[in-house]
Amino acid sequence: MKIGKIKLISPMAGKYKLLWRVPYMHSAKTESSTAIEISSSGNIKRITVNQSIGTGTWQEAGVFDFAPGAALKIIASKSYGVVIADGFALVPQP
Repeated sequence: MKIGKIKLISPMAGKYKLLWRVPYMHSAKTESSTAIEISSSGNIKRITVNQSIGTGTWQEAGVFDFAPGAALKIIASKSYGVVIADGFALVPQP
């Protein structure tokens, strides 16, 4: 199983909007069903994002409860095609 793991850095526990960005790749057909696993404070949330739309822009993956040390995994073996992650961002929510 191919997995890319990213440690998310949140300055404090709370709700954050998770944004992800897929760069525009003229020659690559990006994946329409990329599996992402978000783990924080012992809770695991699995989502699927469509990387074939909105390339070159920030896309919202949802609002999640994060604690310091939260992690995000991109599970390439559960995805089909090219999986690209240019960046992730956490935006604090009220």
